[in-house]
Amino acid sequence: MTSGNNISISGECPPPAGKYTIAISGSGDCIVVVTSDFKEEFRTDQVDVVGVSWAVPARSGGYICLSLCLKAGAEKVLFMSEGYDADVLEEYCRIGSELARALKVEFKEMSLGADA
Repeated sequence: MTSGNNISISGECPPPAGKYTIAISGSGDCIVVVTSDFKEEFRTDQVDVVGVSWAVPARSGGYICLSLCLKAGAEKVLFMSEGYDADVLEEYCRIGSELARALKVEFKEMSLGADA
């Protein structure tokens, strides 16, 4: 959702993410991510890729991650599910795709295979 020059994506995912807001400042130089567990700020020019990765359950429950890949080579996980669920994967992909469009960076989806 866009309000003036500000961009905000908000909603609610299953725990542990819970309610979240991802906001990009009106000047476009700062992204703020707020969940029920944390608040973190990033410079938008440091974000290289928005990604969603997942492992399907083999012996354990699998997982799904929504993350920012930074130009310095670091990765910051924004949301991580407690188990694999196709609906959660779809929601994380929707959020990631929308965020990547807003940041004008690439969005990647990556299966990591089975969670052993």
